[in-house]
Amino acid sequence: MSTDSPLLKLTLQALDENPDTWGSILNDSAIQLLEDSVAGAAVLTLTDQTDQTLNDDAGGPTNAAGARYMILAIGGSSGGPTNIIVPTRSKVYLVSNNSGSDIVVKTVAGTGPTIPDGES
Repeated sequence: MSTDSPLLKLTLQALDENPDTWGSILNDSAIQLLEDSVAGAAVLTLTDQTDQTLNDDAGGPTNAAGARYMILAIGGSSGGPTNIIVPTRSKVYLVSNNSGSDIVVKTVAGTGPTIPDGES
């Protein structure tokens, strides 16, 4: 039975699983996700001061999937300091803040750096 890798959530297939369809699974559930996590960008548009929680359960550059991406491009207008909450595990992010306010990138239980508006 397939499992997810602990850090990047790539699909790890079991031995002899999906013998005739492994190429599509490998490309879509491992290689593309690896590319996103190393060089991909998620665009997050803030509309208010509500905390944004990122995970990597879904594909695509949305708030729900933003945790997988290397680059977090924050835009919109938050109206005040906002927390961007990422999963509690090892991961490097480059954050570009153009939201009009400071943002803090942190885990649920932790603290994190403040990125002033206009800075990365």
